[in-house]
This record gives sequence, structure tokens and C-alpha cells, in this order.
Amino acid sequence: MAQKMNGWVILIVALLAYAFVTPFQGFVNNLFAGVGGGAAAGGTDTGTGTGTGDTGGQVITICDPSAKTTLTVSSWDLFARNTEITNGSHRIFVDDVDRGYLSEDGSLTVSPKQQYRVVLGENSTSSYSVEKIGTVPCEGTVQVSGGLATFDNSVSFTVFNEDGETIQQASGETNTIDLSANSIFTLPFKLTVTSKQSFGNPNHPGKGDIVCFAYNKSQYDEMKVDGATAAPTPNQISTGSTNETSCWYVPVIQNSPDVVDGTKVSDLVVDGKYEGNIIIDTSASYVDPGAIEGNLSIYAVDTDIDLHGDTLVTLFSPQDEQNNDLGSVTEQVEGFQRS
Repeated sequence: MAQKMNGWVILIVALLAYAFVTPFQGFVNNLFAGVGGGAAAGGTDTGTGTGTGDTGGQVITICDPSAKTTLTVSSWDLFARNTEITNGSHRIFVDDVDRGYLSEDGSLTVSPKQQYRVVLGENSTSSYSVEKIGTVPCEGTVQVSGGLATFDNSVSFTVFNEDGETIQQASGETNTIDLSANSIFTLPFKLTVTSKQSFGNPNHPGKGDIVCFAYNKSQYDEMKVDGATAAPTPNQISTGSTNETSCWYVPVIQNSPDVVDGTKVSDLVVDGKYEGNIIIDTSASYVDPGAIEGNLSIYAVDTDIDLHGDTLVTLFSPQDEQNNDLGSVTEQVEGFQRS
């Protein structure tokens, strides 16, 4: 009857196998690789002081807790890189603590691993703000900078009739729209932005700009931008009790000299101009020609970022939490007369 091998015999046999049998050595090495301080394949096993250590493929940065880092802020015109922004200061938050404002090229001392949030041009009255978020490095200087787009205060809103003729009365055109009762009409329109400017914040577009229509509700059943998503009516648009207002999201429009007009920059930003179609559904009681209250008024409202007055949470919207206009301007196109 064979006697059972005790633990000491098993241990001795294993050690002899490891010492003299090469395949067994490889098996044991692979089994224990990266465990208990051993270096995993492809990584280094140490990281001391202010350096990095790799534990099985995960890089861990260890900073000197007594180190200090300089954070600097700067900005420039988004579409004219050599032009600095001189209107507005930069709002600084470190680990969610409000550190106030820094002027252009200003700096402050921060510590490694702290989280920063910088709103460049937060109080500018000529440029849209840009928010930057990041982590302070172990040493040296962290430069927080970005290009800010200039407001366009003269965005052009053009509407065409079904013959392709301009009917925007505000530009001096006298062409009219031939409408009839209980019918649906499609009118092309175009929003055009001045070169090197933007209508809406291209860095933080929110859900986009907003186009609104104010119309006499006894004359029209519906008015909308074809294919657009409905938007809430901004508080600054007041159309009176006899009118209906409908609003629709359209992309922010920037105008970079380096991008061809009409280019789709992203889902929420186009360059140079935005072209769409207005769908007009007249009511059964539509009268042609109508009195002045039958005319159509069109608004374009830009979007920007802002800090909530109480919580300091970042807002991306045409208006703030108190319904104040955030953007540069609300453009109203004069009502155009129909035939």
C-alpha cells in the first residue's frame, strides 16, 4: 500500500522541478507575473517620487504634495488668431471654489491634482464665452486658453417667395407672397453671418439658435421651419394677444474665412449661412390681402453660455435662469406684405 506523500516531499519535488526543468520554470513565472510586486509583461514595476508607476498596464501618477503649479489664462479672436480679446475677464473655479476673475494673461497658483474650470471671456460684451475644464499637472505651468467668436449684431435674414424672389421688406424689396386660404406654402429663407463673426456660440451651441414666427392666429394654422425641432419661446419675444408664436431650433452660424460658406461644421453649427424652408399653413378664414396684423414677423435668437446665478452651474441656452437674454441681440425682420 503506497504511503501518502506529505507536504515536505511535495515541496522538495516542486523546487527540484523548478530548478532543473525549463518548461516548468516558464509555467511558474507566467502564473505569478505581476503579482506581489512582480512586473507584468510590457510594464515597469516601480514608480517613486514624482513619477509614474505601471501596475499591470494602469499608469498611476504620483505628485509631490508640496509642489505648486502656475495656471495662466489667455484668449484670442476665434477667426483672427493674432487678435487678442480685450473686452472681458476670465472666471476661475478651482475644486468647485469660485476664485473670481483674472484679466487677460493673468495667473494664479494652484496645487497638483486640483480640478479647474475656467470660463474665458465670461463677462465679455463683444465675444461668446468658452468653458475649459481640466486637472492641474504635477509641476510647471498649465495654460488655459481658447478662441472666442465675436458677436454678429447684423445677421441678415432673407425670405424668398416661391419664384425665388426676395420678399424681405426690411431690405427694400417689394416682391410679395401669393397666398390663399386653407393652403400650405413653402418659402425658402436664409440666415447669413458677417465674415469673422458668429450668430450663436460655436464652441457651446447648446441646442442651437432659435427662429421664431409671430403671426395672426386667425389667419394661419401653423408656421414652422421644415425639419426643425420645436423650441420654447424666449421670454424676450412678446407678440400680444392676437398673435401666435412658434419657435424652432436651427444651427449656430459662424463665419470663418477658412471654411467654405454653407459647410456643416457639426450637427449644431454651420459656416457662413444657414438655408432652410418656412412652411406656412393658412387658415380657412385667411383673407388676402390682409391688414397689417396679417403680416408675418420673424425673429432670430442666438445662444450662449452663462453661469446660473445661484448654483454657478453652466447653462447653454438663449436665456438664463431668470429668462434674461444671454446672446448678443434678437433680430426682428419687419413683416412682409402678401399680394
